[in-house]
Amino acid sequence: MFDITSLQIADTATYHVTDAKGTPQYDGETPITITIHSPGVKKASAAKFALEKKRSERVFTKMSGKDDGMTEADERRERAVFLAEITASLNGFEYKGGAAELYANPRLQHIANGVEKLFGDLGNFAPSSATELPSS
Repeated sequence: MFDITSLQIADTATYHVTDAKGTPQYDGETPITITIHSPGVKKASAAKFALEKKRSERVFTKMSGKDDGMTEADERRERAVFLAEITASLNGFEYKGGAAELYANPRLQHIANGVEKLFGDLGNFAPSSATELPSS
Protein backbone atom coordinates (compact mmCIF):
# COMPACT_ATOMS: atom_id res chain seq x y z
CA MET A 1 0.00 0.00 0.00
CA PHE A 2 1.21 3.51 -0.83
CA ASP A 3 2.57 5.55 2.09
CA ILE A 4 0.83 8.91 1.63
CA THR A 5 3.17 10.53 4.17
CA SER A 6 5.96 10.15 1.60
CA LEU A 7 4.38 13.19 -0.09
CA GLN A 8 4.92 15.51 2.89
CA ILE A 9 6.76 18.73 2.22
CA ALA A 10 10.13 19.37 3.85
CA ASP A 11 10.50 21.66 6.86
CA THR A 12 12.74 24.12 5.03
CA ALA A 13 13.92 25.24 1.62
CA THR A 14 16.90 27.32 0.61
CA TYR A 15 16.68 30.53 -1.35
CA HIS A 16 19.83 31.35 -3.30
CA VAL A 17 20.24 35.13 -2.95
CA THR A 18 20.47 36.99 -6.25
CA ASP A 19 21.20 40.51 -7.35
CA ALA A 20 18.39 42.57 -8.90
CA LYS A 21 19.11 41.02 -12.32
CA GLY A 22 18.63 37.51 -10.94
CA THR A 23 22.29 36.50 -10.84
CA PRO A 24 22.97 34.08 -7.96
CA GLN A 25 25.45 35.48 -5.43
CA TYR A 26 28.49 33.76 -3.94
CA ASP A 27 31.19 34.50 -1.40
CA GLY A 28 34.02 32.98 -3.35
CA GLU A 29 32.60 29.56 -4.20
CA THR A 30 30.14 29.51 -1.28
CA PRO A 31 26.54 30.32 -2.22
CA ILE A 32 24.87 33.16 -0.31
CA THR A 33 21.52 31.70 0.79
CA ILE A 34 18.55 32.13 3.10
CA THR A 35 16.89 29.12 4.72
CA ILE A 36 13.10 29.45 4.86
CA HIS A 37 10.63 27.51 7.02
CA SER A 38 7.98 25.76 4.95
CA PRO A 39 4.26 26.55 5.24
CA GLY A 40 3.98 23.11 6.88
CA VAL A 41 5.97 24.26 9.91
CA LYS A 42 3.83 25.61 12.74
CA LYS A 43 5.88 28.81 13.15
CA ALA A 44 5.53 29.68 9.47
CA SER A 45 1.85 28.82 9.22
CA ALA A 46 1.14 30.93 12.33
CA ALA A 47 3.05 33.86 10.81
CA LYS A 48 1.10 33.57 7.56
CA PHE A 49 -2.21 33.39 9.45
CA ALA A 50 -1.33 36.49 11.51
CA LEU A 51 -0.38 38.45 8.39
CA GLU A 52 -3.57 37.48 6.55
CA LYS A 53 -5.67 38.28 9.62
CA LYS A 54 -4.16 41.79 9.85
CA ARG A 55 -4.80 42.38 6.17
CA SER A 56 -8.39 41.15 6.44
CA GLU A 57 -9.02 43.43 9.42
CA ARG A 58 -7.77 46.39 7.38
CA VAL A 59 -10.14 45.54 4.55
CA PHE A 60 -13.07 45.45 6.96
CA THR A 61 -11.96 48.77 8.46
CA LYS A 62 -11.88 50.35 5.02
CA MET A 63 -15.23 48.80 4.08
CA SER A 64 -16.78 50.45 7.13
CA GLY A 65 -15.61 53.81 5.83
CA LYS A 66 -12.74 54.31 8.25
CA ASP A 67 -9.15 55.11 7.37
CA ASP A 68 -6.81 52.47 8.76
CA GLY A 69 -3.88 54.92 8.71
CA MET A 70 -1.61 52.38 7.01
CA THR A 71 1.29 53.89 5.09
CA GLU A 72 3.60 52.37 2.50
CA ALA A 73 6.31 52.16 5.16
CA ASP A 74 3.91 50.35 7.51
CA GLU A 75 3.07 47.84 4.77
CA ARG A 76 6.75 47.26 4.01
CA ARG A 77 7.48 46.76 7.73
CA GLU A 78 4.57 44.33 8.16
CA ARG A 79 5.77 42.27 5.20
CA ALA A 80 9.35 42.36 6.50
CA VAL A 81 8.28 41.08 9.91
CA PHE A 82 6.37 38.21 8.27
CA LEU A 83 9.33 37.26 6.09
CA ALA A 84 11.66 37.43 9.09
CA GLU A 85 9.35 35.09 11.02
CA ILE A 86 9.51 32.48 8.26
CA THR A 87 13.30 32.84 7.91
CA ALA A 88 15.27 30.11 9.65
CA SER A 89 18.71 31.55 8.87
CA LEU A 90 20.80 33.90 6.76
CA ASN A 91 23.69 31.85 5.37
CA GLY A 92 27.03 33.27 4.30
CA PHE A 93 26.22 36.86 5.24
CA GLU A 94 24.96 39.03 8.08
CA TYR A 95 22.70 42.04 7.99
CA LYS A 96 22.69 44.68 10.71
CA GLY A 97 19.31 44.47 12.40
CA GLY A 98 18.69 40.93 11.16
CA ALA A 99 16.29 39.50 8.62
CA ALA A 100 13.46 41.96 9.31
CA GLU A 101 15.72 44.92 8.51
CA LEU A 102 17.01 43.17 5.38
CA TYR A 103 13.48 42.61 4.08
CA ALA A 104 12.39 46.15 5.01
CA ASN A 105 15.15 47.76 2.94
CA PRO A 106 13.45 48.96 -0.27
CA ARG A 107 16.78 48.84 -2.11
CA LEU A 108 16.98 45.09 -1.39
CA GLN A 109 13.34 44.37 -2.16
CA HIS A 110 14.35 41.86 -4.85
CA ILE A 111 15.55 39.60 -2.02
CA ALA A 112 12.26 39.94 -0.13
CA ASN A 113 10.38 39.28 -3.37
CA GLY A 114 12.41 36.14 -4.03
CA VAL A 115 11.89 34.77 -0.51
CA GLU A 116 8.16 35.50 -0.68
CA LYS A 117 7.90 33.80 -4.08
CA LEU A 118 9.78 30.73 -2.87
CA PHE A 119 7.53 30.45 0.20
CA GLY A 120 4.40 30.71 -1.93
CA ASP A 121 5.20 27.65 -4.06
CA LEU A 122 4.90 24.37 -2.14
CA GLY A 123 6.86 22.65 -4.89
CA ASN A 124 9.95 24.38 -3.54
CA PHE A 125 9.52 22.33 -0.36
CA ALA A 126 9.29 18.96 -2.05
CA PRO A 127 11.75 16.70 -0.21
CA SER A 128 13.77 16.05 -3.37
CA SER A 129 14.22 19.77 -4.11
CA ALA A 130 14.30 21.33 -0.66
CA THR A 131 18.07 21.44 -0.24
CA GLU A 132 19.20 24.01 -2.82
CA LEU A 133 16.75 26.05 -4.85
CA PRO A 134 17.26 28.74 -7.42
CA SER A 135 15.68 32.10 -6.76
CA SER A 136 12.98 31.59 -9.37
